[in-house]
Amino acid sequence: MPQDAEFFMPYPRRSHPDTPAALERNIQWARQFGLLPTDSAVALYAASGVAEFGTDFCTEPGDDVDLLTNGMAFHFIFDDFFDTPSGQPADAAVAAALEMADLLGRPALSPRPPTTRIGAAFARLWADMTEGRSAEWSRRAARSWLDYLYANLTEEANRRTGEVPTVDEHLEVRRHSIAVRPTLHLLEAAGRFEVPSLAWHSGRLTTARRHTVDHVVLVNEVTGLEKDEARGEPNLVQFVMAEQGRSRDSAIRYVIATADEHLRAFLDLHQGTAGFCDRLGLSGGGREAVHRHVDNLRDMIAGNYYVHTSVGRYGPAASARIGPDAPGLLGQDGITPS
Repeated sequence: MPQDAEFFMPYPRRSHPDTPAALERNIQWARQFGLLPTDSAVALYAASGVAEFGTDFCTEPGDDVDLLTNGMAFHFIFDDFFDTPSGQPADAAVAAALEMADLLGRPALSPRPPTTRIGAAFARLWADMTEGRSAEWSRRAARSWLDYLYANLTEEANRRTGEVPTVDEHLEVRRHSIAVRPTLHLLEAAGRFEVPSLAWHSGRLTTARRHTVDHVVLVNEVTGLEKDEARGEPNLVQFVMAEQGRSRDSAIRYVIATADEHLRAFLDLHQGTAGFCDRLGLSGGGREAVHRHVDNLRDMIAGNYYVHTSVGRYGPAASARIGPDAPGLLGQDGITPS
């Protein structure tokens, strides 16, 4: 059931109109940095379908969809960089994460060349997304990327020490390691707008983002359950089973119901966006930016669901090839992040 699990989803599937060409350009981008050095690497990456997250998140015809598909290439290859065979620490992935964190903390005028392919891809992505952005926006984006990088280190530390988190502890780490917030900054850059600082930090938009993040996490935990079981990786469903004494099916239904609650809460917030802008005194470009941001949240919720339930990464064929003694899916067939 996991990839076929049905969630409440009132939004239809939407994709960027340039999707086929964007997916081709994305492969060329990844090849440019040596991430996909062979035809077999390209074939596996394409079959995984992960770039479709970018084309479903970025749906407006005039937006820079390549920024999103390239972000997805980086994110998923970097994510699987940590999925080493059982008993092998992901030292190279940890070093790459720290190198990228160092990049985010340095002035643009003091470059230090990355030492890994995945690091070089990130440096290009960061330069592209911050071009023309304000200093305040760049600081905000850097914080979201740092939280993401450090959350990946938390997960690696937990793997090495055998920590068994509670449901709440697992969710708190996943809220950062799943890269929703960095992707929201990619969407701002792709759409060439910036949410006004007062609006971004408001309780209402913070809550809307929290519902979005949690929905994305919960869909990922359910649809990726068989993949995680195949690798022996921790998954929220397992923690719910242990903590609440539920069967596997009951735990899945509980996680789905929780995701549905988050989406219904988001719907109420989405519908009140105009009134929120009125109360904050927003007009013109600032008002439009808030509406676009909330629409981005909607598109992430919908796109994340539709892609998770359709692409190869979360299907049975992928799960069959990623046992505990094998690398993660996008660490196979010559895909090379180091």
